[in-house]
Amino acid sequence: MLIVHKIKAQLYAKIRKTCACMANIIIIRRFATLLPAIAWRAAVF
Repeated sequence: MLIVHKIKAQLYAKIRKTCACMANIIIIRRFATLLPAIAWRAAVF
């Protein structure tokens, strides 16, 4: 029973890490798409 719990805990940690990594990629992509617009506005004004 303890072994099963350990495996579940490891799996949960791996899923959480994957989700965090994907969230970071989404944030970086969003920032990368916003950056040219911000730079363009800064250059215009």
